[in-house]
Amino acid sequence: MKTFLITLPILMTLLLPNPAWTDDHDGEEFEENLETVEREVMNFIHKVEPRAVSTMKAWSKEDREEYVDTLFEIQESLMEIEELREEAPAFADLYHRILAAEIKMEYLGIAIQESESPAERNALEAELKALLPKAFEDRMKQAELELAELRSEISEIETEWKKRIANKEKIIERRYRELTGEDEDLDW
Repeated sequence: MKTFLITLPILMTLLLPNPAWTDDHDGEEFEENLETVEREVMNFIHKVEPRAVSTMKAWSKEDREEYVDTLFEIQESLMEIEELREEAPAFADLYHRILAAEIKMEYLGIAIQESESPAERNALEAELKALLPKAFEDRMKQAELELAELRSEISEIETEWKKRIANKEKIIERRYRELTGEDEDLDW
């Protein structure tokens, strides 16, 4: 069976190491956390692509470690999306759609590769081909939003830089007084 990998670079760059996931995959606490994560992620996958649930269950038996790693990655992505929802709902909705599309596309790719029936394969291929343009558009929208955010950050940095250039002498004088202790007797 092909690996069910979620390839979502922008969300993966947001991921922080999950403290629950260590090299020690044994232990009661880990197993309890794993059960919770598995339930949450499988519920999400079921909502997004119900057919993928059986693929994931089969994969859990074939390559447990990679399966568990993927569960934690998806869970972390879902948590990041929820945190992002407070600050930037449009980003969160978009990232949610991208994650959902990635899961659907990964499932369809695996199903196509494993299909033995030409009719089933044709139907799956048609479904994947219909999904790809929308997924591409969402990725382009993601890039557009990221570019706008970067442009805004650059503008803020440029404004600060110009302000510092205009106040160069004041900044240098203040730093001189700080270093030489001349400002100490002027404290409020």
